[in-house]
Amino acid sequence: MDNPFLDLELISETRNKKRIYEHVSSRELLLEMLISKGMNPKEFTVQKTADGKPFAVYNGESVHLSFSHTNEWVICGISSALDIGIDAEKVERTFRPELLQRIASDEEVNELRECEPIAIWTMKEAVVKGLGIGIRRDLREIRIKKEKNGYRFYGGNSTLQIVTGTVQKHQISVAWEIN
Repeated sequence: MDNPFLDLELISETRNKKRIYEHVSSRELLLEMLISKGMNPKEFTVQKTADGKPFAVYNGESVHLSFSHTNEWVICGISSALDIGIDAEKVERTFRPELLQRIASDEEVNELRECEPIAIWTMKEAVVKGLGIGIRRDLREIRIKKEKNGYRFYGGNSTLQIVTGTVQKHQISVAWEIN
């Protein structure tokens, strides 16, 4: 089956082979997920908000989407009920101490002291994807709080629950908006 989710303009205009691979592999995964759930891919249209956050429309209903890529993995999350954000990184990724200082305050690092820096990074990435605000924002403004049942982000009118864990040498974080 041809993949209706491929952005042929992006593919033809992008010189970055890694970016092309990420786009094609994530759209192939999305296609396979829909087929496995018995959904008609021709009735599923992928779009982006003005800030670049992907979403879809299926049978007239809005569907939340989130993608993440590593050199080895592609992850896709789909939800009809919850706005979601997903991020994944290889655990062995080099994470310089100065990068941690750029993404989290000393107070936040102290509160999250049981977390590896890569977990803090992926939680923040999942939050900005869930909020649809992109990484252009100063990540120190995205404050992650440790709670009894995991982690949360409180900001503006949004509260996001966050789970994070390591699977096959990859740190994966998922954030979803709660009311």
